[in-house]
Amino acid sequence: MLSACLAANMSVPRVSACHEAVMNGSSIWGPGRASDSFSERDNALGFLPSTTTTSIVDAVKRMEVEIVSYSLGVWQAMLASVYVADKVRLGEFDFVPTSRIAQDLNIPAPSLARLLARLHRAGIIETREGAGGGVRLAVDPDQVTLLGIVDAIEQNLPVFRTDSTPRVTGETPTRRQAALRQALDEAEQAMRSSLEAVTMAAISEI
Repeated sequence: MLSACLAANMSVPRVSACHEAVMNGSSIWGPGRASDSFSERDNALGFLPSTTTTSIVDAVKRMEVEIVSYSLGVWQAMLASVYVADKVRLGEFDFVPTSRIAQDLNIPAPSLARLLARLHRAGIIETREGAGGGVRLAVDPDQVTLLGIVDAIEQNLPVFRTDSTPRVTGETPTRRQAALRQALDEAEQAMRSSLEAVTMAAISEI
């Protein structure tokens, strides 16, 4: 929960108060007032929900879920993709109902909808509405790679962020930073190459 408080760009005293409030089930404005509403000023910070009737505990918990669930979305999208490929290949469905995907894979329906929307935009799945509707792969399984799914969900964001620049300058710090960035870049490229080599067809054969 501390990460959620830090992510809100609070001052150090407010981060401490926020974390303590979450742990104690109270508001940052005073003890024993967990149902207190956020002020309009706090809402303007950009990390709070639009309503002012949500308690700080609920909002921070929501932020925590958003912070830690990004990589989980990649995993869930991979599960959904191979599940759909298997169901269609076995002739159980022409288009797999999204409700069935959510139920069998234990993915909340709203989360699944967001994941499928990104996969659809990336051209990985296609949809059909109405009776017998649902989703299926838009291309052959051997054309869908794990890397394609990762990029569809993560929106091509880099694995490692290196946009924090130290204040210290000089030849040695510059060399060190270049070496670190090169090592991280090589690691990311190796990971991407590995993911690109694995297709849904290969996974379905295991």
